[in-house]
Amino acid sequence: MTYFKKNIIITNCLVIFFGGALGGLTRLMITRVPYIGSSPWIIVGINVVGSFFLAYVGSRIPENYDYSLVIKNFIGTGIIGGFTTFSTFILQINQLVSQSFLIGLVYIMTSLILAYIAVLFGKKIGNRRGTN
Repeated sequence: MTYFKKNIIITNCLVIFFGGALGGLTRLMITRVPYIGSSPWIIVGINVVGSFFLAYVGSRIPENYDYSLVIKNFIGTGIIGGFTTFSTFILQINQLVSQSFLIGLVYIMTSLILAYIAVLFGKKIGNRRGTN
């Protein structure tokens, strides 16, 4: 392995590490907001916002840009990956289903549908090129 390839691996590991820390801390701060932070629906909102931004970033950063992989790893895998949370989503489904199957099902479907709409919207916005 060449020196350059080793540097890229280390760089990507570091940007994912620091991005993940930023995303995870942001999610933690949002879930600690009085009144709204304790609601399981806040995770739906976090995952929908994350879905939008992941699609947006993926559409905005050109593949041929020298640092596109590093930027996508920092923002996508790091920040957005740390911000969104599948494990909390699954835990909340389990808690809601144990209270009411219908509420759990509504939670699942709402999450999936809104996240998919956010992805479509993020890609559409991200693919727009400025006409300046």
